[in-house]
Amino acid sequence: MTGKKSSTEDHSKSAYKARPALHDLGYVVGRNYWLFLITAAYFLVTIPFLTAGLSGDSIFNIDVTHDQLKFRLIHDSYLAVVLAGAVVLGMIGGIASFRFLQDKKETTIFFSLGLTRMRLFANRCVSGMVMLFLGIAIPMLVSMGLNIRALGVYDGLIRNTFYLTAGLTVTAVFSFLAAAIVSALAGTMAETIIDAFSGEREHSMAALCVLGGIFSEGIDLKRNRLIGALIVGTGLPQICSRREVLKSYYSGKKEGFPYAYQYPGMNKVLQAAGRVIRTAEDCGVIGLLDERFLRNDYRALFPREWSDYRVCSLRTLPGMLEEFWSGDT
Repeated sequence: MTGKKSSTEDHSKSAYKARPALHDLGYVVGRNYWLFLITAAYFLVTIPFLTAGLSGDSIFNIDVTHDQLKFRLIHDSYLAVVLAGAVVLGMIGGIASFRFLQDKKETTIFFSLGLTRMRLFANRCVSGMVMLFLGIAIPMLVSMGLNIRALGVYDGLIRNTFYLTAGLTVTAVFSFLAAAIVSALAGTMAETIIDAFSGEREHSMAALCVLGGIFSEGIDLKRNRLIGALIVGTGLPQICSRREVLKSYYSGKKEGFPYAYQYPGMNKVLQAAGRVIRTAEDCGVIGLLDERFLRNDYRALFPREWSDYRVCSLRTLPGMLEEFWSGDT
């Protein structure tokens, strides 16, 4: 009885662990199925269509094939285009599959599933490679079928189809893995910086971050792990046609510039300032380094918790910081 019960429990645990992995694999396939569609569409055009679909240079044209029974799985003139497509599509697939590492919120969600990093990476590698393989193999099989219909079966047809399919797949997979490694390293670097602030340390640390980036909006450093943020500038977004249209639309209500530029910029400022105070026990300093924050239109956007802000300068800042941390304010 004891042995049977233990076996049942082990099976239940294995099934429980498998469900998140299968769910994640299904999620990845559902999100990136377009990679298969684009790959198949591209190679259907560059392989079977360019082989048999061009009226003046088709394997069905007797002037092209009659003299030497010229079998052709891939058009010689477009071989470079086919190879370039394998490289580019593999790179796109690798970036798309591992782009979640660049989003801290999404990364946290995935790693909270109870799956190991190896399992997460394996699911994305397997799904990406399978979709690339199918996107290449199907057009190659179509090309083989067209050759059989136009010229019949010949020795080595299946072997040559296999070799060409394998070669293109290997090219795409190498490109996929290269892009995946770069994306993974970029994500690992971000995690390394966050871990440096999260761990115990004997000296102060400072980081220069981009306003509106992952470090100013997607990190959660509590208590004394982050005790201050100096925000340089008002975060105004770049001028673009979309924002100019928005500005023009609200100009009649005298709110064109705020809706198009000021409010989005201030939202990034508030997000960055929000990294400092994460819990009720947190204490820190938020410095807004831009004189425009003293204008009435910007002060009206301050949260109510900022009502007791103080204006400082390079001369008065050291004393104000010392007073703040000594608890006199």
